[in-house]
Amino acid sequence: MQPSEQKNTRARISTAALSEVQAATKAYWAVLEDSELSAASKSIYMDMADNFVRWLSGDFVPGSRKDPYPFRKKKKEDIAS
Repeated sequence: MQPSEQKNTRARISTAALSEVQAATKAYWAVLEDSELSAASKSIYMDMADNFVRWLSGDFVPGSRKDPYPFRKKKKEDIAS
């Protein structure tokens, strides 16, 4: 089964544990915001943490996006193929 075909709506951890992880993730984001990392690095760190929390809650399947950069301008040779 391809990752995009997988569906999982069931959380991988208990509701109480998920609440603790979500609270810790918010604290992690606050630390990132106060850090000296570049805006792009902060965004990547936050997105990856958010995807992990979504995976724990059953709301994310890694590799499920067919076009991960839909708004990126495509090169002419990419469009022709």
